[in-house]
Amino acid sequence: MSDKLSALREKIKKERDHLDSRKVEEWSHAIAAHLIAEIGKWENLSGAFVGLYRPLQGEVQLEELERWLWAAGAIPCFPKITDARYREMRFFQETQEVPPPLFQMICVPGVLFGTAGERVGRGQGYYDRYLARAPQAIKIGVAFEFQLVEKFKLAGVHFQT
Repeated sequence: MSDKLSALREKIKKERDHLDSRKVEEWSHAIAAHLIAEIGKWENLSGAFVGLYRPLQGEVQLEELERWLWAAGAIPCFPKITDARYREMRFFQETQEVPPPLFQMICVPGVLFGTAGERVGRGQGYYDRYLARAPQAIKIGVAFEFQLVEKFKLAGVHFQT
């Protein structure tokens, strides 16, 4: 990753990590409403596996979307780091692992997103490796507006959502 992109990632990460909790809640609600409106246009979600995440500080909260997905018959699943040494994560529905090929959609957090779908995460590559194993899944990058930037060049393994 270029020095310029690394500096931008750190700047955005710092801004996101210091967001007021009321703003996070307000903006998360608006994002959830938008996602629900768009996903609601799709075919029947009954039985569909959908990857969500539990937000870290300053990330978009998805609890509202999770409740809606359950009501629509979808099966929300959440990531868990299964091997930190090899930077591996897997998704689970409660205690049952859900293999990557079964996902219809995965919501992906990130620090920075380009307008063409580029994504820069926290730098460990967990999502990059996992998403490569779920090519059939629709990937939705989830972020606040200030985390979106014009197209940028990525060096290394960063996934396009």
